[in-house]
Amino acid sequence: MPLPGMSLRDAIPGDAPALADIDPHARQAAMPGLPEPWRRAEVAAWLQRTLMTRHRVCVAVGPDGAVLGDMGTGRDAACAWQGLRLLHLYPDPGSTGRGIGAALRALAKVRAAARCR
Repeated sequence: MPLPGMSLRDAIPGDAPALADIDPHARQAAMPGLPEPWRRAEVAAWLQRTLMTRHRVCVAVGPDGAVLGDMGTGRDAACAWQGLRLLHLYPDPGSTGRGIGAALRALAKVRAAARCR
């Protein structure tokens, strides 16, 4: 069941610190033991300066305004398939079962379909 009051929006630079907290925890939940060699501030800077400028990043936001997860979509010129791709999907592991990942994935499908017409 989706979290009541949750909304989806494009990420803004001010979301980078929250994403720098969520993304490593989501990777660790999916791939325990994966090294995370970067500090939080380095991750936040990379998210803001690189990822958010090259790809479309969307965040799920709770009714209290807290960022609950993110996903990135974009195109990979090195890939044979040139369509819009889901590049990453990181729901907050502390919010599992609240429909955050499903809502972000559904938005990626809508955006991909709109760009493929």
